[in-house]
Amino acid sequence: LRASSVPVSPNFAYTRISSATVSANPGASYTAGDVVGGKLQLSVDGTYYAVLKSISIGIADTFTGTLAMKVIIFEENPSSTFLDDFQYSIGADAGIVCGVVSLPSTAFVTSITGGAVASIGNIDMVVPVGTIYAVIIAENVFDPGADKLSIRFGFETD
Repeated sequence: LRASSVPVSPNFAYTRISSATVSANPGASYTAGDVVGGKLQLSVDGTYYAVLKSISIGIADTFTGTLAMKVIIFEENPSSTFLDDFQYSIGADAGIVCGVVSLPSTAFVTSITGGAVASIGNIDMVVPVGTIYAVIIAENVFDPGADKLSIRFGFETD
């Protein structure tokens, strides 16, 4: 065997975090199917592609009800209106959905004082680079208590 004089360059992946502050309505009582906070716009770095690896949600105040949510990821700007605390109808936007990530009630740590947190990893959803969009949909009845809900998306890029 002869060693090659050409260096081998590994393909490194870089992790990027895109965060959004969700404008949840502190007086709302979200029910299953309600939009939580409206449409989110995310900036995704990369040359050719990105992979959504994780989503983390935090509620920095007391809440009532059972937390469970779905996050719908869109590859382009959806035409639907996303009003906080109103039912969402996907309609024509079904064709631009990259995927849906479920945050079940079992993912939320609710035994901590003053809020709750959840994180889902190993999502492995390929998304386009540039600007993508997301919306949070409530799966159960809950009241966020205050306008202090945040979400973080972890992307691996080329």
